[in-house]
Formats: sequence, structure tokens, C-alpha cells
Amino acid sequence: MEYRIILLILSILFSGIVLAQGTPNTDTANTRVSFRQDFAIKAHGALTTDSVYDAEALSLIDGLSVAAVVPEPRRSLCMALKTNMLYDALLVPCIGAEFSLGRGWSVAANWIYAWWKNNSRHNYWRVYGGDLGVRKYIGSKERQLLLTGHHLGLYGQILTYDLALGGRGYMAGKPGGNLFDKANYAVGAEYGYSLPVGRRINIDFAIGIGYMGGTYHEYLPIDGCYVWQCTKQRRWFGPTKAEVSLVWRIGRGTDFRKGGKR
Repeated sequence: MEYRIILLILSILFSGIVLAQGTPNTDTANTRVSFRQDFAIKAHGALTTDSVYDAEALSLIDGLSVAAVVPEPRRSLCMALKTNMLYDALLVPCIGAEFSLGRGWSVAANWIYAWWKNNSRHNYWRVYGGDLGVRKYIGSKERQLLLTGHHLGLYGQILTYDLALGGRGYMAGKPGGNLFDKANYAVGAEYGYSLPVGRRINIDFAIGIGYMGGTYHEYLPIDGCYVWQCTKQRRWFGPTKAEVSLVWRIGRGTDFRKGGKR
């Protein structure tokens, strides 16, 4: 008898718990609705300002259609490695890099270095220096493939040299010292076209016109010595840059396939 009473009490308690869970609490339901509406209003307000959203990703919250907020994708690195084949043909190794900044803009840097000499024959082929430039790619090619097509730009150069082929020699700047003591410089504007010839390979043609200045010395090899002849000041306005570069494009948006797909 006693265990039947205990079972009856437990059955009543269990039934009460089930009914309590099955019956929605008015305050809780109101809180949930309020929370959902508040979330929808805030989400809608955020989307009307500066949030990035996917128009196809829609969720329905209590009858309110809200665009799902998605994070803005991170911009991947797009760049190119290059070598100016004109310098390479003159036995002056060249290495460069160009980085896309977006919207058709890019920044580039190049470095050249050669240190060939033959003292017995008075042959010197010594050049080193570099340049920095900014470019703007224009036209439909650039919109299809980054770092490709027509481009305009500005550049600055600094370099030093010591050139002699058995006779009169020409040495830039002040003998000895560092690059800035011996440097000649140039600034100018350029136009070019970067032609895609492979999936990630371009040939970049460019010509620059500007001003080149700096001091240089002329000398002659006489009796085993190099005798100074004169010091001159270079003031040249005209072509100061020529480029036929082999370019390897790296990164997203630089992969060329037939039909313009990337």
C-alpha cells in the first residue's frame, strides 16, 4: 500500500514537470520575440551602413527578412617577379618585383649589379644601382588580368658605374665612398604594355623619358696608372629607361587561361 502511494506521488510530480516544460512561459516567449526583433533591427541597421553582405543568403526571423552578414574576404597578395632582358643581354644581372595595390595601381622596385673587370687589358664593366616606380594599369586587359595591359608610371633611379674597354674610361660620382657619393640619378615618366604570353608569364615592354644628372670623371690608362682627364656634369633630358622584362606573375587574379578566365 505504501509503495503504491509513493508511485502515485512520483507520477503526479513527473506529469507536472512534463506539463511545465510543454507549456510556454509568457515572459520567456516575450523575451525570445523581443530578442529576435532586436537582432533583426540591429542586423538591418548594420547592413544599411557599411557592412558587406551576400544578397542571396537570406534568413527569416519572425517574419522579418534579414540579409546574413558575412565577413569581407581578405585581399590576397598579388605580385610579379621580373628581370629586364636588355640588362641581362649586356651582362648586367637585374632582378625586380612589382606589387599590386588594387584598382590598377602598383609599385615596383628593381636592382642591377655587375662587377666585371680585367686589369691587364684595362677592361671594366661595373654598374650597380636601382629604381623605384609607381604604375597605373589602364584598359580592359587590366580588368581581366592583374598587372597586364597598358600602363603609365613615374620612376626614380640611382646608379653608379665604371666603364672602360681598354681605352678612355668613365666613372660616375666621387671615386671611393658609398653609392650616394658616386651616384648619378634620373627621374621620369614611362609608358608600357605588359603582354601575357603564358599562364603566369608576361613580357613587359616600357620606355621612359626624363632627366638624368650627376657628376662623372673621364680617365686614361697610362703606364699602369689611371690618369684623370676631366670632370663633367651630366645634364641629360631624353630617354632614361628602356625595358623588355620577363615577368612571372604570382598570386590570385594573375592566372591567365584562354577565354579570359582566371
